[in-house]
Amino acid sequence: MLSGINLVCTIIKMRAPGMKMMQMPVFTWTALCTNVLIIAAFPVLTAVMVLLSLDRYVGTNFFTNDFGDNPMMYVNLIWIWGHPEVYILILPIFGVFSEVTSTFCGKRLFGYTSMVYATIVITILSYLFWLHHFFTMGSGASVNSFFGITTMIISIPTGAKMFNWLFTMYKGRIRYEMPMIWTVPSC
Repeated sequence: MLSGINLVCTIIKMRAPGMKMMQMPVFTWTALCTNVLIIAAFPVLTAVMVLLSLDRYVGTNFFTNDFGDNPMMYVNLIWIWGHPEVYILILPIFGVFSEVTSTFCGKRLFGYTSMVYATIVITILSYLFWLHHFFTMGSGASVNSFFGITTMIISIPTGAKMFNWLFTMYKGRIRYEMPMIWTVPSC
């Protein structure tokens, strides 16, 4: 968490003199969004581990059926951390794909602004729809509808990234060197 705070502060406060936020490389944007997710998600994991330790070693009942407590709270809290954690892993790779595609096609990245906004939207949505991992737990139609819709909505910014990478390659002078060879099958 501390390194997440460090990187967010570094990216916001210590950019090159005169560099505006919308002039940063896409990889820097994905690193910024990744570290915002780290700062938001890891305190939940820390709290869950503390509560679980109290259950095991002190005899409390946060995640058991004893005394009316709810084991589903454990599952919810783990997924509140676990779902953004998936995007903590993939967002930097999206930044790498953007930089590699641009470099090895000899063109500027197509749709820089839309790539930045897509990254920000993915960051926000990734923290909002952890519950789609267990639709069958009995949450009810309205809760399932919300998480089902947000699950589908995240495909829009992700698709925008894919099309921007493809349009960057379009009519570019693609050099099929090792970084590009590893990037293209992933798109």
